[in-house]
Amino acid sequence: MRTPPESPDDPRLLTLLHWLTLAGVAIIAFSYVFLLMLEPEYAKRVADEDALVEAIGAAFLLIAIIAFLGAFLASRGMDNRFLGRATTRNYWLLALALLMLLCLGEEISWGQRLLGLSTPEGLKALNAQEEINIHNLWLFQARNPDGSRKSFVELLLNANRLFSIFWLVYCVALPMLVLASRKIRQLNSFSGVPVSPLSIGALFLFNFALFKFITGGHSSLPIKISAFDELKETNYEFAFMLLAIWFLLSFRDAARRSAGATRP
Repeated sequence: MRTPPESPDDPRLLTLLHWLTLAGVAIIAFSYVFLLMLEPEYAKRVADEDALVEAIGAAFLLIAIIAFLGAFLASRGMDNRFLGRATTRNYWLLALALLMLLCLGEEISWGQRLLGLSTPEGLKALNAQEEINIHNLWLFQARNPDGSRKSFVELLLNANRLFSIFWLVYCVALPMLVLASRKIRQLNSFSGVPVSPLSIGALFLFNFALFKFITGGHSSLPIKISAFDELKETNYEFAFMLLAIWFLLSFRDAARRSAGATRP
């Protein structure tokens, strides 16, 4: 029984990973340059709610869901673990697909605007944008309804911050720790969590650094910072799509080689 892939054995897969990373860097960099080149009014329109940038991000999430589910199905017959228990498939991949589904639902407010649904009166007062979603609840906002800044402890529940903590821990910290520590590798093998390539994690850091660099002097920017914030979120979704595609390709390759090894 073959173990789930942690690093590509096939040089072609390793080359593909390099190309995915390079393409990711180029596309993320181009997206910021493109937004900067637009007229401020047009930039606002393409990066507004339900506009082009958000629609592209939703498409990235949909592809990520499909790819994570494909990787989950391809993991059958491997030495999969879920918190120490042997499983027929890698259920962490299913969890990632469900997480992307949650993000997609939140991104489009669970189809509220597409279907023309009205927000229940009881929810309007609880939601910063008066929508049917979770991440815009005042509980997860950086400010209170009166506009005052929340305390440091309250800010820990900020939706954007929670999302950033997730990708930082899973896509950057975990791969680095797995590479650096044998004990962490053993613990991770026990848990069964599939490890993201560090190069994919670097895309998240690159997107964050580029956003901070461009918006650092936001007082002189002709384009509102909210437009760049929408683009940053879409680029995070793009990076998760690349990660899902990578898992799909690597698990399918491992399954193919495992099937070939069992033939007489």
